[in-house]
Amino acid sequence: MEYYRPQELESKFSLTIEALRRLIEQDKVSVAVFSTSTKFIYGFQKSRFHGSGICSYEGLVGLYRHDALQLLQSGKARISRGALLEPEKAKILSTDYPFQTKLPNTFVHTWNAASFKGAKVKSVDVKKYPFESKGIASVFNDAIKGSKLLDLEIDERSASTLSRFDNYQLTSDSDIYVLPDICVTADELYRAGVIDEPPTPESMTKEDYKVGKRSNELHELLFKILQHTDEKLSAKQCEKILASEAKLADSEREFDTAAILRDVSESELAWVSSRGNYQTFQLSSLGTTLSKLRKRFK
Repeated sequence: MEYYRPQELESKFSLTIEALRRLIEQDKVSVAVFSTSTKFIYGFQKSRFHGSGICSYEGLVGLYRHDALQLLQSGKARISRGALLEPEKAKILSTDYPFQTKLPNTFVHTWNAASFKGAKVKSVDVKKYPFESKGIASVFNDAIKGSKLLDLEIDERSASTLSRFDNYQLTSDSDIYVLPDICVTADELYRAGVIDEPPTPESMTKEDYKVGKRSNELHELLFKILQHTDEKLSAKQCEKILASEAKLADSEREFDTAAILRDVSESELAWVSSRGNYQTFQLSSLGTTLSKLRKRFK
């Protein structure tokens, strides 16, 4: 996955830290950090975190907006959660609940054992694997039992009170990241309008397109047009086909069967991804994009 750090963002795209912060505040871009081999609890985050399994992972971890802004404002931040942006790199270790701490707790609310391997997911919510230690009731009981100075008996009422406390507790772990650790993917730069052309994944092959594996959906459409027309198609000819497709009803389109096209003007193309993200593509880049697709899928 192609990404850039702050120094590269400024030198290549004139995107300063202050400008990046504004984009994050406006929800126009998301940032990430690179995590070295780390153990995570994975699942999904709503108002609370719901766990599904344990994995090890090395790669980009997308940051929540609050954590990203804290890192930009303070210059460093403790990060304990995020989203795996390259889930195919993760190794599933187990889907069993690994703790003695009872559910629900402050770290994980529920546990629904599941594996995301083989699923077509673009990201997976995670929390860094926590520490587990004895809770207050267990520590208190151990102190009483281990004391030779005290000869105390726990009455029924006190025992009932202590039983309300869990014998174990989970404490979040975190890593410290600093400003130079910030990463912004090429996809996010495209979404924010910093670059005009979306990146084409290097790992995609001609066969991947044939079987419908997801990449950039606009590139898939362009490749389909090249495959079913003349591969020497000019940018102007391709532009006419795109404009014609955009005017047709969704069910009548020959190439755009996913109905991603919304409008084609003199200068740009508007389209919507299958996830509902509205994006634009500068037609001045169409010739370059077609050329890259031809070279990559010969």
